[in-house]
Amino acid sequence: MTPNPMKPKDEGCYQPIIFNDVDSIQMHLIHTVGPVCGGEWSDELREKLFKALMAPLKKAEDLKVNSIAFPAVSAGIYGCPLENVVN
Repeated sequence: MTPNPMKPKDEGCYQPIIFNDVDSIQMHLIHTVGPVCGGEWSDELREKLFKALMAPLKKAEDLKVNSIAFPAVSAGIYGCPLENVVN
């Protein structure tokens, strides 16, 4: 059985998923999932978000990616305060 890469691996941190050659352009889409905050914020949620962002950064480094952009991970439907997420 193939392990599910979206299953929490470590304290709510998820493994990044890589999609190669998106739209036939030499690029990678690295998907990550951050914590569900429900409108609250804490040091624990900050740490989980940090781990969720560091995993794709490490993967991008392994792939020798020249640039990377992140959306506001965990903001929106996951309910993390936008100001905290972007900081």
